[in-house]
Amino acid sequence: MELERDKSAVIIEMVKTDIIGKSNKNHILRITHMKRQNIYPFSSISLKLTADALEWLSGTTTDNAGNEIRHIDIFSGLLKEMRTTAGYDGSFRRPLNLKPSQAQFSEIGLAERWKLGRKKMHNILSRMEDAGLVEIFNSRIGSAITFSSVTSWETPDKSVSDGEINEK
Repeated sequence: MELERDKSAVIIEMVKTDIIGKSNKNHILRITHMKRQNIYPFSSISLKLTADALEWLSGTTTDNAGNEIRHIDIFSGLLKEMRTTAGYDGSFRRPLNLKPSQAQFSEIGLAERWKLGRKKMHNILSRMEDAGLVEIFNSRIGSAITFSSVTSWETPDKSVSDGEINEK
């Protein structure tokens, strides 16, 4: 257990974390005191992570210039786009009607942002999905990601729990 606690503390350097519970192989993290709160759509978030997800998040990948990128940074970058209320993402040419805990994305856009090839970005997203961090939905109109590892979050206005996320 101590190794797992140390691993979670290392990978989530941007936040203060406390493991608040453990069920089977899942770890529940409560992340609070988000630095630069204005870039996240929430002030606090809880994630349910498998050991596989923790291991993947602690890893790195290499961009086109040979620089290391931490997986937690890529996941965090996606979390910044997560909707906390239902609605459309107006930053896309073909906006999707998203539910809370979803975000619209483009593999090409993410690849350019992180200076990766599109195929490498596709593989990273697939690995996130395999680890249970996200669920990906692709269509001819656009792509959406559901943060299946998110169990609750708080905004300055309200708190949203797991049951409310799954209802919407």
